[in-house]
Amino acid sequence: MQASHILRKYDPAQWGGTETAVQRLVKGLQMHGISSMVHAPENASHTTIDPLRDAGAKIQRYRAFVPVLGISAAQRDA
Repeated sequence: MQASHILRKYDPAQWGGTETAVQRLVKGLQMHGISSMVHAPENASHTTIDPLRDAGAKIQRYRAFVPVLGISAAQRDA
């Protein structure tokens, strides 16, 4: 069995609470024989470190356009 996790953004260089929760979920599901596939938009960061991949998840990137016109920088970065 495989679980899909769909993230609106995922950049290992900007690790935070959502990423930590998904990482723990991936590890917990593995203990029950369930593999994980993470779907996330492409990003500009090309780091070789990927904690979700290292936790055993397969990462599938896709092209996405996120309209952010008319909102503040703080809202965009949230």
